[in-house]
Amino acid sequence: MARRNILFMRGSFDPPTLGHKALLQGAIEMYSAKECVVVINDSQERGKRFKAPASLREEMVRALFDEAEIADSNGQRIKMRICISTDDKKVDYHMLKTEEYPNDVLIMATGLDMLYLWKQYVGYIDKVCVAERDCTDCSELEKHDKETLLQFENLVDELNRKFPCEDKNETRVDVLKLDDAHGNTSSSFARKLLADDADKEASHILTPQVLKIARNSGYYSKNQIKT
Repeated sequence: MARRNILFMRGSFDPPTLGHKALLQGAIEMYSAKECVVVINDSQERGKRFKAPASLREEMVRALFDEAEIADSNGQRIKMRICISTDDKKVDYHMLKTEEYPNDVLIMATGLDMLYLWKQYVGYIDKVCVAERDCTDCSELEKHDKETLLQFENLVDELNRKFPCEDKNETRVDVLKLDDAHGNTSSSFARKLLADDADKEASHILTPQVLKIARNSGYYSKNQIKT
């Protein structure tokens, strides 16, 4: 049986952006993927906190993909799974690879900040598709080594040298170039715009339905509801 290409995307999606959609759609086309697994992180480990509860983030993710009409290169909608990972029930790459997709190619679609955080684990991942974007405006990246992050190509080259594929004609980490309009996958940037009531600017990185859900929820205002 031929190995299928399965996409895996994990994040807080607090809120999900057009960049997330563009990354997933681009990766589907790049690898002719047959299925996507989107994992919403709701783990409280390491003091992680979220603006909105997992149920609302799941609603926004579903709205994003309903509007986006995620499809393959032939225009056929592909199977989409949305899971929530908690401290009690973790859903991560290792679990999915070993328990559900052991005979398939499980491809992690991610942004540059997550690639940096996951770089020591890249050797355990079948393939990585990373979105190329300018990270200088993302406040969450301030705590990381800016020099390393800004040398995007060097980081990708380093990881491909360190973790070569068995097939020498392939690379472990592939770069997906997003257009400028959808190149920012940063939820933190979206949260900042929402907190500043900059809905016009937020509409450039959030779909209308996601923006409506986020705004009506009250979780992203300056006087946000506490989760």
